[in-house]
Amino acid sequence: MNDRGHATPFGQLRAPLAGDGVTASSLATPTGRGGGEASLRLLTEARETTPAGPTPVTRRIGEADRPAESRPGAGLMAGRPPSRPRRPKRTLGALLVVLLLVGGAVAGVRYGLPRTAEHYPILPGMLAVELSGPATLDAINQTDVAATSAGRIIRLPVDRNDVVKAGDVIAVIKSDDLERQVAAAQASVESADRGVDEAKAQQTRAEAALQNAQESHDRLQKLVASGTVTQASYDAGLATLRQATADLTAAKAAVARAEAEHRAAISQADLQQTYLDDAVVRAPIPGVVVSRARNLGDVVSAGAPIVTIVDPGSIVMSARFDESAIASIEPGQSASLVFPSRPGTPIAGHVLRLGRKVDNETREFSADIRPDTLPPNWAIGQRGRVVVTVATKPGVLAAPTETLTRRDGQAGVWVAEGGRAHWQPVTLGAVGDGRVEVISGLHPGETVLKRARLFEGMRIQPPSASS
Repeated sequence: MNDRGHATPFGQLRAPLAGDGVTASSLATPTGRGGGEASLRLLTEARETTPAGPTPVTRRIGEADRPAESRPGAGLMAGRPPSRPRRPKRTLGALLVVLLLVGGAVAGVRYGLPRTAEHYPILPGMLAVELSGPATLDAINQTDVAATSAGRIIRLPVDRNDVVKAGDVIAVIKSDDLERQVAAAQASVESADRGVDEAKAQQTRAEAALQNAQESHDRLQKLVASGTVTQASYDAGLATLRQATADLTAAKAAVARAEAEHRAAISQADLQQTYLDDAVVRAPIPGVVVSRARNLGDVVSAGAPIVTIVDPGSIVMSARFDESAIASIEPGQSASLVFPSRPGTPIAGHVLRLGRKVDNETREFSADIRPDTLPPNWAIGQRGRVVVTVATKPGVLAAPTETLTRRDGQAGVWVAEGGRAHWQPVTLGAVGDGRVEVISGLHPGETVLKRARLFEGMRIQPPSASS
């Protein structure tokens, strides 16, 4: 029974603890009947004095309930001093020292060791102002040679890169229709020729008849005056004269008509012969065959191109410039042409002519630049770049274009001051010969730097110093 008068279930029995007033020594009674009764009495007293509440956890009396001096090995551990507490401040201080050493080493390497940079002294000099733009190789005199009649190509003696003269045979076209038309035209000429002969014969007969009628009229006129013939005979002779005159006029008209028909037949024959002659296609201009669109045996129609011929003497570089430069470029100005196939070998030239139309979308105009010499290998449509010298400026401070940098849209250069690099904003002007005019921001004698990477305060030295 517990203190409230309720029976305690068997499952809730627990071993007496030291806190319950029962010690391990009090439980250590002699074995036997008397000892068992004493132990049972002590357990009953412990239950009755247990307070109500949750069932306590039953645990076994072990080493933790023994006095320290009675535990095994207590004598060996009694002389060990307690462990010292950790000191985090000492570890943090060491870490700060390491960070300071690393930072100092990085700063020493960054700002202490000199780096090699190209040095360019800025001095007043002459600046050739240039304008550059993309260009395409073109030719002023180039033509597509085409057949003027349909037919089959039975001869094609030229190929690409062949040099031809004006009048050289390019191709021969076989056309049976043209040959038949020429034959028909020639027959018409012969027929018209015979018609002229017949008309002229009729005219001769009419002239003879008129002469006979005139003589008869003259005799009748004398006889009628003498009264030998009647007036009726005279009137008949006069009518015959008039008829002969009309017949002669008609005969002359027939001759004229026959001669006109003859001329028309000749013209038609000449035209058909021209068509037949055009079956032999010839070069209209001297030049180089840059392309061939047809092969031997192909059937072509009238106007179909066979080859393209370009006059090398008319080759130009058609360059494009922004419309703002149209007032600066003039014919005769010197220029240089650079092709991607030969970037290190510019070709001299000059401005030949300017275009008079600006593109509505790109706002660019064109200018033709004639090269003084042609590259060994060239092709129509080849791309390149043109640089035109539009003016020269004396006494200009100019920096190499590769030394320019920008910060937030502001142009500037790195200058050397006391062996260190400092960024200096500048105002730029004209460009030419790989340099750009510096209007403000630099002074004569200053040195600008060129290096892949520069930062403020970096120690720098010229390449000769590092070597």
